[in-house]
Amino acid sequence: MQRLFLVALIATSTCGCTFTRAVNAWSAPKTIFYACTNEPRILCEPGSESLAQAAAPLVAQSIQRVEQNQYVPFPKDIIIYTYASRENYARHSATSIKSSASAGIGAVHLSPKLLEKLQRLPLVLPHELSHLHIQQHVGGGLAQFGIPGWFMEGLAVVVSDGGGAEKVSPEEARTAFQAGRHFQPVARRSLLAPESAATYGLEAHLYYRQSSMFVSYLRDQNLAAFAGLMKSINARIAFANAIQSNYGQSLQTLWQDFLDSLSLHPTFDTGKASL
Repeated sequence: MQRLFLVALIATSTCGCTFTRAVNAWSAPKTIFYACTNEPRILCEPGSESLAQAAAPLVAQSIQRVEQNQYVPFPKDIIIYTYASRENYARHSATSIKSSASAGIGAVHLSPKLLEKLQRLPLVLPHELSHLHIQQHVGGGLAQFGIPGWFMEGLAVVVSDGGGAEKVSPEEARTAFQAGRHFQPVARRSLLAPESAATYGLEAHLYYRQSSMFVSYLRDQNLAAFAGLMKSINARIAFANAIQSNYGQSLQTLWQDFLDSLSLHPTFDTGKASL
């Protein structure tokens, strides 16, 4: 029972779901899933074969993209589940029935909602694999609260070349910045109230796009420092310390420089989370 409690806590923090849904998702049987394609990392729920077949040719290149951009290989086996119904997707992933894909409970989960817009799949798959990569390295659970949500999402958008932010262009995100509609970077997430688009009154795709613009700025300003930052994160070094040690500047200073590059007045949230 104690182990189940810990598993549920870890799952809750990695997928953003409720405790009860996490418990149910972790304990949901996977015995009916099988390898329905030549890609062994995909396991299909019967009835999801068309989704699995669409995803299979994208898996190897998506993994390569994540490992190249996040600088180290996946440390564990990769599992990608495809589902025949949105209800089963939500039950096994512990996420909203409205979402298209997610990473958590030790795997990437693909909803049949993607069949409605298969052109999203080459973007969504590496986005979720980016999340899974970090989850595998830092161990999930409370360790992930050392990594701010804006960085997790922004990195996944950058790695996937726009996945998760397709509805908002960089130009539209810049306009929102200029209008004062933007997130503020925290140094770590709150355990009780993890940051999200709703925290800042933003639409999800706008939040993801703006986050990716700051992550891109960090990478483009100093590629060696960014590579060091990613390696520090994988080594579970606190995010603020990882920024300072690799860039020689604080997160606040880097944020101000980024806003200056957009000709905007800087604002900053210290992100001292209350646990």
